[in-house]
Amino acid sequence: MTDEINLKWLSWNAHRPCILLKFDHLHVLLDCIVGMDSLTSFLPCPLVRSNRISWQKKVHPYGKDVIPILKQINDLVYVELTPEMRTVKFKDIDPSSLDAILISNSSSFIALPFITEGTGFKGVVYATEPIVQLSKLLMEDLCDIFEQIDRPLIDEWAWKNISNSFPNPPNSDPNYWKSFYKRIDIENCMKRVKLLFFRQEIALSEDLRITPYSSGHSIGSCNWLLSTNQHKIGYFAASSLRPSHPKPMELNSFNNLDALILTSIHTNDQSPDITVYKFTSAVVETLKIGGNVLIPVISTGLIYDLFEIIVKAIEVNNLSRNIPVYFISSIAESSLEFANIFSEWLSDDKGARVYKPEEPFYHSEMLRNRRIRVYDSLHGSFSKECRQPSIVFAGHPSLRIGEIVHLLDLWGGNSKNAIMIIDPDYPLETYYSPYKTLAIRAYYFPIETRLDCNQVFNKIIKDLTPKQVLYPDEYSSSFSTLNALPIPTICFKQNEEFKLKIITNTQTKQILLKRKENEDLPTFIPWKRVKVDYEVLKHLKLKEKFGGLCPIKGHISTTNNQLEFNFNSKINKNEKKISKQKFIGRLNVITFKELLEKREFQCELIQTGDEETLIIKNYSARIRIIQGGRRTLINCSDEIKRKEIQLAVHECLTKFVSPELINETNNKI
Repeated sequence: MTDEINLKWLSWNAHRPCILLKFDHLHVLLDCIVGMDSLTSFLPCPLVRSNRISWQKKVHPYGKDVIPILKQINDLVYVELTPEMRTVKFKDIDPSSLDAILISNSSSFIALPFITEGTGFKGVVYATEPIVQLSKLLMEDLCDIFEQIDRPLIDEWAWKNISNSFPNPPNSDPNYWKSFYKRIDIENCMKRVKLLFFRQEIALSEDLRITPYSSGHSIGSCNWLLSTNQHKIGYFAASSLRPSHPKPMELNSFNNLDALILTSIHTNDQSPDITVYKFTSAVVETLKIGGNVLIPVISTGLIYDLFEIIVKAIEVNNLSRNIPVYFISSIAESSLEFANIFSEWLSDDKGARVYKPEEPFYHSEMLRNRRIRVYDSLHGSFSKECRQPSIVFAGHPSLRIGEIVHLLDLWGGNSKNAIMIIDPDYPLETYYSPYKTLAIRAYYFPIETRLDCNQVFNKIIKDLTPKQVLYPDEYSSSFSTLNALPIPTICFKQNEEFKLKIITNTQTKQILLKRKENEDLPTFIPWKRVKVDYEVLKHLKLKEKFGGLCPIKGHISTTNNQLEFNFNSKINKNEKKISKQKFIGRLNVITFKELLEKREFQCELIQTGDEETLIIKNYSARIRIIQGGRRTLINCSDEIKRKEIQLAVHECLTKFVSPELINETNNKI
């Protein structure tokens, strides 16, 4: 027996997953994605006017008229406009059809407003509290950065149409890029979020439940277990088995999965311990020669560990305790405070410090001792108090926006100084191009804590023994070892939709039946949960000779995919009459749309793959027509209008007359 679920991989980056799961009765999006790689096409955005950046040679890729927003640096062309973000194309997904979005980490949460705001999205977003609160800080920080950029938003020169002729063309179609969202979008997005704890199970429907479990990657980050009445599907986003400040990755609940979806696996062979050693060694050597160290970072997550690592390296190498460590961000102070608040989401050793009582992180003590100094910007106090040599943590790792752009302009001319890229999602060769002529030394030490291939093969798959494993095609070469395992594997490609078949192993059994002997026969009918009224339950009389069972007669109704059982006495005659009416045939969406418009419903038809959706604008309703018109799902909060839509469906079908006419084309409402 197999259950079918449609899966569509929407991401262009295996480390930043975005997966659409289509069940019979609802659509679930696993994480969102926003691409910062689009920023590489734009000229860095300094906080103050920079002669080095702003007065670069103006160019036109065809050598004709000069386009003033195009600038050339090191033979590469950059656009001097406010940067835009790469997002999921709405031709590949209809946000108004989504019932739920499951968020695993902050990288995913930051992309949410691009999906939920101004798109017709009416579903619910599920995430843990630390992810929501820390992501909100990051979103507000990015809003601050973009609001400070003094550049045009509108492209008057249509550079996107000629961008493919650049010596460094964009790696995606810039016509689909979007401006960064506003604060009002963040506020509206937050209203759609439902907070969950680890291991808290939530029912999305009567047959689908979701549960988040710690992924061990960052505070509050999680993997998801999707359970039906028969099957379990595991989804792994950014995860880590390495000891750090978050709660450890939980694996026990993912045993014996029917399917395991693997994403965010790093293929770098180098251990993060070796990378950290090389990184701290380079920091120490730079400080010894009197140079400053610039470290572009995200203002949450790994930075909490880096403070302890850096200060320890200074002490071990007998450097002066007066060397300052600066953390510059509009959310720096809030980020450090939030990290200490979420003690129950931390590892046991960090969480235990709260009961001594002490702060979970040592950076609190470092702040009091002035080993770490926090500033919300480069202006004001920092410009007056800054001492050199020093270590400066500042954003953004893309090197196109944030305080780091001005710091590179300020300190880039000194070869004693060094910039160290440690975020594996921002490789040096991709993002450092505009700065290659600077004297400052540039290093790339990607501190990668996500699961590696060896951990996937030797720990995850062998211990959890899933019945099948699914992964993005970017991992095809690295995951070749999987072919040696006795487990079916599926490799999916971007924007390709396929049916995920959940396989239930059933063994063939020969049964010899003798006259007047009872035999239990296996059944392959899937179970369904039914809500039963207390009045029904208290009148049940279990019969011991039937194994504690009893016969029961009543009426099962369904609304919003929820089954409910009642005695016949509780069902009025009109409801009984309606329940006996059946209709057959395929629903023609064009005829159906015309019929609804005659009833003054304002309809918009959206086609996605083999599914058709009618959006009723004036009543905030959505009608999904699937299985080639054999099945109709109505989502409408107005009960009266829902019944009107149901009657319109009936008019498009043939009324059931004789039992002989029952066939596989029965249309379900």
